[in-house]
Amino acid sequence: MAVWTGIISPETGALSRYRGLLDRLTARIMPADLHGSEHTDIRSTDYSIVAVHGARQSVLRNGPSALVGIAADPQSRQNEVPWFKIGGRSPDGSMALCRATSRELEAVTDYAGSRSIYHARLECGGLVVSTSFELIVALLGKFDADERALGWYLSSGTVGPGRSWDKRVKPLPRNSRLRAVLGPSGISVTTSKVKHDREPLPRIDAKIMGEELISTLAAFDFGESPWLLALSGGYDSRTILKGTMNITDLTCVTWVDEGLVENGETDVAIARRLAAAAGRPHEVKIVKRPRSASELDDALRRFVRYSGGRVDNVLSYVDGMKVWDEFSRSGAVGVLRGDELFG
Repeated sequence: MAVWTGIISPETGALSRYRGLLDRLTARIMPADLHGSEHTDIRSTDYSIVAVHGARQSVLRNGPSALVGIAADPQSRQNEVPWFKIGGRSPDGSMALCRATSRELEAVTDYAGSRSIYHARLECGGLVVSTSFELIVALLGKFDADERALGWYLSSGTVGPGRSWDKRVKPLPRNSRLRAVLGPSGISVTTSKVKHDREPLPRIDAKIMGEELISTLAAFDFGESPWLLALSGGYDSRTILKGTMNITDLTCVTWVDEGLVENGETDVAIARRLAAAAGRPHEVKIVKRPRSASELDDALRRFVRYSGGRVDNVLSYVDGMKVWDEFSRSGAVGVLRGDELFG
């Protein structure tokens, strides 16, 4: 896991102060037991900073710019602006992208919005963008709760479209770019949709969707690093299993509620057979339910903290996200999934 934070400020003194805060705050906010959470990489220009904190294997950097996640073919094609340049193309993939120059800052979400990006204005007149909502609130110095987001959460399990827990902090929509430019009169901020050059599908059916998914996976260079595949036995994860035969080191994982471990008709039994047929190792992760009110409270607090109110599927994380702790410690670069987005 890694997070990035970008700041552009019209005041160099304020920028220096925020740089010191970033160095201290990221170490405090990132979970202490998270694999790779000790790494910090802060790069700055005259009026901008881009800091990356967390596991290095999921980060691509060039100058101050940073891409967290995985992208298909991030390298530039002929006559194309590179990914790390302001106004460059947005690579396909599951990623959050931050580009910077001395007087410009640009943040880009991927097509599905699989990784959240938040933004807010700073007291100095600058702008902060980050994949960590909590880090932005810490930089703002206080929390200004959005009561409408709480109402949304109580009724739907999410904070609602275009909202966050704090009135001042806004999420960047999926498939969008935010651009901040420092000019003579201050910092101007604009948002726009990312344009893609792909042709629309002629029709939607299972065969075409499967072919598209396999074609998309083939465009990624997964390298020699270990990866995990969340294999449930459903059609989406089966197709991903078929489309990832080019990955050298892939382990299939299935997590199941502890009350269903011995049930022969669950996802586990199907996933075991599929993994064996594909020649892939398979592991079972048991989601253990809280044993007491205090354990349930801890689990819910951790879920609310790390989900940011962007997903309502609390039952999959009712163990306090311990399964994801295990994934982090395993050394895997990432988890491939074909279902709900966490971000």
